[in-house]
Amino acid sequence: MHVGARERATAMGPGHLVNLREQGFYELRGPTLAGSGRPIAVNVDPTESDLSHLDPQDIVVAVTAVPGQTQAGSEINASTPQDQERRQKIWWYLLLGALLVMGAGQCCRTGCSRATS
Repeated sequence: MHVGARERATAMGPGHLVNLREQGFYELRGPTLAGSGRPIAVNVDPTESDLSHLDPQDIVVAVTAVPGQTQAGSEINASTPQDQERRQKIWWYLLLGALLVMGAGQCCRTGCSRATS
């Protein structure tokens, strides 16, 4: 396959294998062409995944949580249900206001169309 080429493969039968020779990312799509597909890496350079030059202790420190340290975004979920309800309360008023505006607009249009008839 060359750059930009599309090739159809079936789930079973003689066309179920595709020979991908070029290194890079390919997009794998399902039977429907709607939406984007799933990217897959092909012929990746093995040296990219070689972690031997890293100190194993550095990796452990990087992925281990420190006691007392909060994770990014955790303060949003740390609030009480009452706090969350209070923050969401304004949306009910905004939705009600939007509904009233839409209803008033519909009434104006209906009234104007009756007056011209």
